[in-house]
Amino acid sequence: MKINFIYSKIYFKSLNRFNRITRSWEEVKKIGRAFEKKYQDEIKKITEIIPKIIKKPWRRDYFEVYLVDWNGPSFSHPLTLKVREDLLLMLVILVHELLHDFYFFRDKNIKKVEKRD
Repeated sequence: MKINFIYSKIYFKSLNRFNRITRSWEEVKKIGRAFEKKYQDEIKKITEIIPKIIKKPWRRDYFEVYLVDWNGPSFSHPLTLKVREDLLLMLVILVHELLHDFYFFRDKNIKKVEKRD
């Protein structure tokens, strides 16, 4: 499974159309690229080991991960990772959001989550 990091200025602006943020688009790209460079090997290892631990395959061959900054949290659909100065925290949050693919976006689990509401 591969992760494609996406830098979409349109998506960034759309998320922030009603909110003010302090980071510029250039800062978002700089932090995102630093994150990619620093953790590329770890991300590859993590994406290989998760299915072995969970004993389920990935549902897809790749994930698109949008790197943005905004006032809200990171989320899994579409997988949107909020940039942070703490790159290790970004890695932990990325893993968390990837795990949603195993537990929240499989047909049988969607029904279980809906029943709780």
